[in-house]
Amino acid sequence: MAVLEEVEKKEKKKEKRAKKSGDEELTWDNLKASFKKHYLPADIQVDTQLRIKEACMTDRADNYVNKFRVMADESEYDNQALIHIFWKRLPFNLAKKILNQPQGRPADLEGWYEVAIQYNEQYKYAKAVQKPRRFQMARDKKKRFEKKDVAVN
Repeated sequence: MAVLEEVEKKEKKKEKRAKKSGDEELTWDNLKASFKKHYLPADIQVDTQLRIKEACMTDRADNYVNKFRVMADESEYDNQALIHIFWKRLPFNLAKKILNQPQGRPADLEGWYEVAIQYNEQYKYAKAVQKPRRFQMARDKKKRFEKKDVAVN
């Protein structure tokens, strides 16, 4: 019983000190608000707009599309501006293929996402199926060498 009374006294002292110091009570919402205030950019929308203009596709279209979708939601650009930014940051050959397809350009942003992923996957598949370039070059050299032998005799 004595231990319980000691614990209660200590808690009451802590509460009195907290009230005297004038600090607000530490809650999860207060902690999140202060974290955002000190560590996040002042204007998330402007920061995202800068990042979305600098982003470009480096390896796979589906990774680029996923990142672009997240940034597009935060940037609050309209769809036409997002389409323009999206296709400008695609690799030249992929953008050219999408713009020159027989069906015409995709009408909306989702269409651009799907077509970019589709053409990129086709390109990656075709590249994987083809024989490695070094074997093709060796075969070509062998043919040239055989032609020279025939011409000499």
